[in-house]
Amino acid sequence: MRHKSFVAVVWVGFLVGASTALASDICVQLGGGGGYAVFKSPKIQLNCCPPDPAELNNCAPLNGVEAISPPPPNPPSPGLGGALTGTLCVDQQGNGVIYHYVYHNAVGLRESLKAYFESGYCRFKFGPVGKDPNSGITGTCRGTVITNPTPPGGSGTFFQSATLWKCDVPVFSANPN
Repeated sequence: MRHKSFVAVVWVGFLVGASTALASDICVQLGGGGGYAVFKSPKIQLNCCPPDPAELNNCAPLNGVEAISPPPPNPPSPGLGGALTGTLCVDQQGNGVIYHYVYHNAVGLRESLKAYFESGYCRFKFGPVGKDPNSGITGTCRGTVITNPTPPGGSGTFFQSATLWKCDVPVFSANPN
């Protein structure tokens, strides 16, 4: 009987912990096209404006996937169904966010271009009080792209706009075929 009550206590504790630990996902989309990144329940939640004092001058790891289609009202964009890792930092003054990421595709663009690797660095400013991550923060990104085979792919750099926002997106695996 003691075993059953222990299991029940653990199960109730799990349910309570799961319900109180709900966190938003963070999404990022670069202006150059493709899908958008979904980072699942990061430790920094970008509680804004002003940011939560515990998030100031702090960084957290990010792990996520590329969503296959962007949220409405954006038009569908297939992306490459890849995975991302990165870091999200809130600056000391709480004026903005620094985001660094590394991405690798799961789905090829076409037969002649099977692999796609990208790394980038982005800065987002919170803007005026009241402009928060729930409605989207705009920023800029600079990065490097490497594709395979070379040619027709190759490597290159980019500088483009981006948007970061809080979201709640399920994870779907891409079909790598």
